[in-house]
Amino acid sequence: MALSTVSDSESDSCQTPLRPLSLELREETAGLHRYTEQRLGFPDAITNLIEYGSCLERFYRLYRPLETELAAFDEWRSIGIELEQCRQAERLARDLSALGVSPSQLAGAPKASLPALLDFPHALGALYVMEGSTLGSQFILRHLTSLFGDKIGAADSFFRGHGEQTTSRWREFKRVLDDYGLENLSHVPRIVAGAKRTFLSIADWMQP
Repeated sequence: MALSTVSDSESDSCQTPLRPLSLELREETAGLHRYTEQRLGFPDAITNLIEYGSCLERFYRLYRPLETELAAFDEWRSIGIELEQCRQAERLARDLSALGVSPSQLAGAPKASLPALLDFPHALGALYVMEGSTLGSQFILRHLTSLFGDKIGAADSFFRGHGEQTTSRWREFKRVLDDYGLENLSHVPRIVAGAKRTFLSIADWMQP
């Protein structure tokens, strides 16, 4: 399956959706979602603590600059999203420190490896992917805990997601998405494009 770029023109050809934006995103990105999961191969791709640490490093190097780009947009709070609560690089940094790795010594992913977030709708699509990943992360954490037992120690923040609040936070995030989509129908193609680009960036970066 050869996938490399996603243009706004491809997404612009979609009909303006009458369905909720969260459903539109799920259906429009389903193929890329499966492709990304296959590329990452979680949880089976992680068989020891060295591979686990390497995985966390790759995520950290991608998410840190990506979250910096997301923070450059001012619209988050106005639509009901507290971006600080969505940051995953901080959790990754805690996990790496627990494994004896200094996050400050890790170079961020190059600009070319990040999804092109040209405006806020693109950024919202990217956050959809990142927040959605917290749901599957809990399944991965159960596998890792079964595999490593106490050896994982405190290095479980990233895959723990939002803990017991993960499901409720995802429902609230989808509600915000749907409200935004209804009020900004013309932005929907760019939101979808941002989500697709983010899936591709994760798939390519995590399997260089």
